[in-house]
Amino acid sequence: MEKQQIKRLPSPDHMGKSHPREWVVTQAPEARFSLNNILKCLENGSKHLPNETDNYSISITSEKVDLNPLYPRKKIITEQHFEKFDLDTLYFIFYYQKGSYEQFLAARELKKKTWRFHKKFATWFKRIEPPRVTTDEFEQGTYVFFDNNNAWAQRKKADFTFKYSYLEDELNVEDKV
Repeated sequence: MEKQQIKRLPSPDHMGKSHPREWVVTQAPEARFSLNNILKCLENGSKHLPNETDNYSISITSEKVDLNPLYPRKKIITEQHFEKFDLDTLYFIFYYQKGSYEQFLAARELKKKTWRFHKKFATWFKRIEPPRVTTDEFEQGTYVFFDNNNAWAQRKKADFTFKYSYLEDELNVEDKV
């Protein structure tokens, strides 16, 4: 025979009065997973199976929808706008519109302004002065870089070694899409 124990839970809204929601039946741990209880759970669960009315489908039509005439029908920002954007705007577009054509345009404009993208650090660098050391593999000098992780600001980095293997050079400034 299963052992059952009844506990009374306190109820602040009834001020100690008896209410059916205040009574909870708890069972001994060995009785919780008995075959009888499992069968009862399965029986109760089968009474509440979903039916056809619980499901609905969404129909997708290929009809043209008339848009509000004030809604723009073509892109508002064109390639020419990117030439006028300040650096913060170009950084924002580059970092927050990943994979978009706008990201490409922002990167292209940053390259036109002599910024170089470092793939390892995923940030933009610009020479402040000509490099002090130049080899086939790297150049070393003073750079300014855009810190988008710790502060949305440009920071100076002296004696920085920029390895050419980390330089993003796939984007040609003269590219037109």
